[in-house]
This record gives sequence, C-alpha cells and structure tokens, in this order.
Amino acid sequence: MFLANAFPITAQSSECTLKIQEAEDFFNNGIFEIIPDLLNDCLESFSLEEKQKAYRLMILAQYMNDDVLAAENTMLQFLKEFPKYKPTEDELEDFLFVYNSFEAQKKLELGFFAGPVLAFGIMDEPWSSFDQQFNYSIDKPGMTAGGYINIIFSKLMSLNLQPAISSYRFKIDYDEPISGVLNLTQTEKHTLLEIPVYLQFTFLNKNVQPYVNVGLKGGYLIASETRGRMDRIQSESMAIMSNSVTYSRDNLEYRNRFCIYPGGSLGIKINFNNMYIFGQLDYHHSFTNVFKNGSKRFEQNNLWTEGWFDSDFRIVHTSFKFGVVLGIYQITKIR
Repeated sequence: MFLANAFPITAQSSECTLKIQEAEDFFNNGIFEIIPDLLNDCLESFSLEEKQKAYRLMILAQYMNDDVLAAENTMLQFLKEFPKYKPTEDELEDFLFVYNSFEAQKKLELGFFAGPVLAFGIMDEPWSSFDQQFNYSIDKPGMTAGGYINIIFSKLMSLNLQPAISSYRFKIDYDEPISGVLNLTQTEKHTLLEIPVYLQFTFLNKNVQPYVNVGLKGGYLIASETRGRMDRIQSESMAIMSNSVTYSRDNLEYRNRFCIYPGGSLGIKINFNNMYIFGQLDYHHSFTNVFKNGSKRFEQNNLWTEGWFDSDFRIVHTSFKFGVVLGIYQITKIR
C-alpha cells in the first residue's frame, strides 16, 4: 500500500523536474507563451532550488511575451515565498527590470523559545538567628518558555520583546554545621511572568549571525513556595531530639511582586530562507529586593522546626534559550 501511494508522488516529482529542462529549451528557442502553464502545476512539487528556477522562467516568459502585469504578479508571488532572493551577477536584464520593480523589507519577526533557567541570590543585608555564614545558591534548573517578537528598525538594530513564564529554584547553603542541627535543607521556588524589552544588535549579513541584546526585564511574581526540613540533635550526646517532616508553605505575602532586572543576552542566529533558529544566553541582575519591606523575617514558633528566615537579597537569573523565528516581510512595488 505504501509503495503504491508513494509511486505517483515520485513519478510526479521526476516528471516535474523534466518540465524545467523542457521549459528552458522552449525559452532558448523563443517559445514563451506555453512556459507559465507548463510549470505552474508543478510549483508545489519542486524542491526549493527547482521552484526558484521555475519562477524565474515563468517571469521571463511572461515579460518576453509582453505580459508585464502577469510578470509582476508572478514576481510578487515569488518574493513572498523567497523574500531574501538575490539575482546572480550575470542575470538577464529583463528579469532584473521586473525584480527591481519591488522591494522586500523585513518588518517583523515572530517566534517562540524554551530553555533552562538558573537562579541564585545576592545578599544586601544578611540576617540569621544562627551564627554560621550562608549564601543563596543555585538549586535544580528551572524552565522558561515564551514568545519572541522582533520589531525591525534596520539590518543591524531592532526592538526585541520576549514575554515568558519562568519557574526556578534556589537554596540556602550554610558554610559550617549548625550547632544542635543534624540536617537543614531550605529551598524556595519562584514562578513569575516576565516581559524583557531589549535593543537587539545583529552582526554580519550572513547565514550565521551573532547578536547582542541590552535592556530591562520586568517580572511579576505569581507564586513563591518554600520547602525545607530541620532535624535537631543533642550537641553532647548527638542523640536525635526531633525528626521534622518536610514542610511546604506559601511565602508570597513576604515577597515583592514586581521586580525589575537589568541585563542582556548573547546569541547566535542560523538562517534558513525567511526563518531562523537561535540560541541565546541571558543574564539579569535584579534591582528589586525580594524581601518585602516590613514583613516578618521569621516566625518564632517555627524557627526550630522549619528554620526559615529572610535576608535582604536580590535574585540573579541566567537562562539558555533555544527558539524558532519566522520573518514577516513587506513586499512593496516601487515603480
């Protein structure tokens, strides 16, 4: 059954390839009027290279047959499919006349991305009921995913927006053991909506293009969950005094909901016709303190069961994004 279905497709593709050679022979012999109909039915069966040859022959045939309007309409259709097409240096003047009647400008790029995100804390004012030094370090990788909007100003510069939802975790690490505590684990998970706004600078007008983003990211925290466990021991005998179960609680009321993160990105684009894939490394350092001013730093009744407390600290984000982007072109007739 599969071979029976595949054979007509293969036969049609082979037949259409022969039609390009046939159309070239007709063109070289000055027979123009039958070329458009000969190739038009095969346009969807051609490879990209064959389709470009077919469009070129159709445009030339229509122009040579004094049907300039048809040649322009076919050129418009051609440029919508291949907006980045550039004629060769030895192209015929007749084709160039029709080609130069249009201008293809990329106005917008739309796409999507996803990737892992890591976060850690920078302390402005450390605070703890314990004597040991500590820091807010990276926990398990989180995830970011969202849309990609690029508003083109020029070949080198654009306004780039990457609205996303992100989720990440960080933890509190103590430099030394805590007296009376056998085990203490503390992690916090944040989920937030983000709207990064960048100026994007793209280099090299080639298939592979490096780029830089510089700007700000606004974030709105929609969830903050703390998880931890504390097991206490008798310092002298090392006997376990209590075994605490792992706790989980909502910490959102102690957090600033709106945050501003200056930062930027380094990335690379790999172009394919009117689309590209990209990889991007981001770094953002929060302006805003995570701890909400005036909130409790700990709750006395659970300090020795949960051990959770808050310092004045800010979050640093690092993410790796991978995405696909489609270029939106405006084709304008200029003469």
